[in-house]
Amino acid sequence: MLKLWFGGVPVDRKSYLVHGFGLLGVKWILDALVVYWISGEWLHPALYVIPALAGRVEMVQSGGLLAALVTSLLALPFIWIGASMSMRRARDAGWSPWIGLLFFLPLIHALVILALCLAPTRVESDDAGREGAERVSATLGMALQGIAAAAVLGVLAMIVSVFGFGEYGSGLFVGAPFVMGVVAAYLAQRGREPSRRRGISTALLAVVLCEGALLLLALEGAICLLTAAPLAMGLATVGALVGTDWAKRRSSGGRATAALILVLPLTTAIPTSPGEPKLHKAVTEVVVDAPPEVVWDHVVSFPDLSPPSDWVLKTGIAVPLRARIEGSGVGAIRYCEFSTGPFVEPITVWDRPHRLGFDVVEQPPSMSEWSPYSTIYAPHLEGTMESQRGEFLLEPLPGGKTRLVGTTWYRFNMAPAVYWTLYSDFILHRIHGRVLGHVKRLSEEQTSR
Repeated sequence: MLKLWFGGVPVDRKSYLVHGFGLLGVKWILDALVVYWISGEWLHPALYVIPALAGRVEMVQSGGLLAALVTSLLALPFIWIGASMSMRRARDAGWSPWIGLLFFLPLIHALVILALCLAPTRVESDDAGREGAERVSATLGMALQGIAAAAVLGVLAMIVSVFGFGEYGSGLFVGAPFVMGVVAAYLAQRGREPSRRRGISTALLAVVLCEGALLLLALEGAICLLTAAPLAMGLATVGALVGTDWAKRRSSGGRATAALILVLPLTTAIPTSPGEPKLHKAVTEVVVDAPPEVVWDHVVSFPDLSPPSDWVLKTGIAVPLRARIEGSGVGAIRYCEFSTGPFVEPITVWDRPHRLGFDVVEQPPSMSEWSPYSTIYAPHLEGTMESQRGEFLLEPLPGGKTRLVGTTWYRFNMAPAVYWTLYSDFILHRIHGRVLGHVKRLSEEQTSR
């Protein structure tokens, strides 16, 4: 049985059906006991619509963070078994084994599982064919071990770093992908002739599997996983080159790989920044065909914006909707309302009609994530990107025009900042452009009357 779950032996449709649904039942019992132990509520089996991981949101809501963490850890071996058996079942049916990884796609997983349960075993016609199939199965088994071990390591690094140490630091985003690449490439190629191409392929698949698991565990959303993928895949590729080299050194490679795995949890405790995160600045400007006196009124407050047409702002990122102000002058409170909630902005500079400055004392979540669940537990959605203050400068230009400059100062509590601020600056310029474009249109319409 253990060989069927964790080894590289072929999986026929009967074994896939019986063991798959049997393990699903075992997983439900374990999760239900955990939730009941913590919250006193039973997890209804009807919530189990995604193998090994369904009902994640309900678990979080009824059992709290502890239930989510315990059930997430319990899910890891089931993730491995589901992926491994699905890939070997696909291979047994004569399909590409990578079809089995569609097991992780929330919208089509049921169809994939049904197809794998129904597809008959492909019968090899001769001994050579059977021997070839056995070699492929052995190779596939080693590859799966490397991919799955690295993916599980990545999920554990996420849980330890974020929920254990409260850090989205370099240990998670730099150390973990590198170690995943080393582990995947080494385990997939030990005892055989290693190749860089094979090592890199297994490392990249490990990253995909890890991100799929985080999505299904409701620990991350699709947009954040996509933005992290280039960094993770790049570092995993570097790690794969090291792992491939270590696979050639059979006597010492295993010890070096084990040492890396043991060190990884310690690196996740490294703070995101040794002190307060660096203050970043995003500046955007437009020229408005209206005098500063007219533009000022539309900067201080403005009516509803039309729905965003920019594809970037349609991905779930918080977008500005309207702005209002209570009071006038320094000390007044401006509310810039976004799709996820309001920014509360006490006015610190009121130089009508030239300069409006404000602090940010409250802000909403930075985005609404894409997920198969209505809620995910991703702490970075609040508090990672912190706006500190903002400013509008209105510079008079010849011909009754105005140069309108919008500036946001912010801190980014995630490492490596040099990578993540590429995204944040890009997004802030899009948000600035939406607001400044709206002010420009309103001001020019008023002037043209």
